Formats: sequence, C-alpha cells, structure tokens
Amino acid sequence: MDAKMDRKGEVCPASPFLKYYWRSEITVSEKCVISEPRPDFGWIVNSRVPNDWQSAFRILVASEPELLAKREGNFWDSGKVVSAQSTNVIYAGKPLASGASYWWCVNTWNKDGKESGFSAPQRFNTGEFNWVKRARGRPWIRSPGGGLFTANIP
Repeated sequence: MDAKMDRKGEVCPASPFLKYYWRSEITVSEKCVISEPRPDFGWIVNSRVPNDWQSAFRILVASEPELLAKREGNFWDSGKVVSAQSTNVIYAGKPLASGASYWWCVNTWNKDGKESGFSAPQRFNTGEFNWVKRARGRPWIRSPGGGLFTANIP
C-alpha cells in the first residue's frame, strides 16, 4: 500500500482496521467481538506522492488507550517490521483473554524511510475463544465427510 503524505510532504498516519473471518471478511467495529485468539490486523495507507509505498510498519496493542498515547504496547509491540504488508498481519503478542477489550494502533514508513505518526487508537473486543463453549446449545450437523459441525455459529 502507499504511504499517505500531507501537503507539506509529511507522512500521515495510516487508517487501521482489524479483520476476522465469519462467513466473509469484514471490518470490525467496537461493537463486534473477535472469537480468534490471534486476529489479523490491517490498515489502509494512501499517498498523494506518485510511486510511493509502505516500506515498514509497527503495531502496538495495549490493554488501555492511555498506554498507546505513551507509545507503549503492553500486549504487543511488533517493533519496526521492514515489510510492505498491510493486510493479514497476524497478532504475535502476549495471549489475549476471552471477554476483554484491547486497543491498537499502527504507524508506517514510506519508501524514503519517512515515518508516519501513529493512527488513532482503535478498540477491539474478544469473545469466547473455546469453540466447544461457543457451540453449546446450537444444532449439530454432519458433513458428508463424517465430521460434526454446529450450524449458525456467529
């Protein structure tokens, strides 16, 4: 993706989104619940500069938004990762707890090594990670291959 530059030629913060898979890939709002213990992160970076791109990123995940304001990720600080990847970045921090809220932000570097500011903190909520607990009380169906699955798992 491209790095976003403001009118002064400064690199602007990325626009983050957190993804998970549930029937299709969607963007998560603060009201949604993540049921994966290792969610995928992604962000959109735009540029007004021709032929510009992201050359690196850094993700912070924290238990409180105040920590992100101090540039601290008490659950995950990816450090500077030299990569143009801006989608499907898998969480690699401390284990997340079920039924909790977390905040995250990202900053990027462009092809010339100019660092952006951090994005605004985004909140995400975790649900139950244990699929057996999530499936209790739901109807079971048998697949043609013989496996059992629950129907309508949100």
